Amino acid sequence: MSETPSLLTDEAKAFIGKEGPAVQGYPVAEHEIRRFCYAIDDLNPRYIDTTYAANTPAKGIVAPPLFVSIPFSRLDVPLSELRKDGVPANPEGSLMPPIRAERQLAGGIELEFFTDVRPGDVLTLRTKITDIYERAGKSGPMVFIIQETTYTNQRNEKVAVERMTRISR
Repeated sequence: MSETPSLLTDEAKAFIGKEGPAVQGYPVAEHEIRRFCYAIDDLNPRYIDTTYAANTPAKGIVAPPLFVSIPFSRLDVPLSELRKDGVPANPEGSLMPPIRAERQLAGGIELEFFTDVRPGDVLTLRTKITDIYERAGKSGPMVFIIQETTYTNQRNEKVAVERMTRISR
């Protein structure tokens, strides 16, 4: 009986500690915060009511915490740029190590928030691979890629840190 070959290469393991390029999002607009809130059915007046928000400690509209990734959304990816699993082949700022797998899925996400996102903010993200390891699963080997993405605003204030586990098989 032959052993299943590893999906994880030495070249992929060398990505641990690597940091991708800084990627700047588009400027946050108040109307986009409002649209996001309507889409997720979060009608907190801090996010959508200018008069109410002006009388809060923030002194104006702020975005809900999960809005942080919206200024980086790429909705205009041609089908020809998608892999078999439906993920864009080379998204901007991507830091994907070369592994012997064709499919990828989300294995979990943890977010930590530090300061509000406001209309006019321009966010920048930077992703670093903190760990890569392989485990045996029922259907064969799986590679776990742990990425940490730090979001900052134009004042270089840390807005949020996202820790994501990607599973490739």
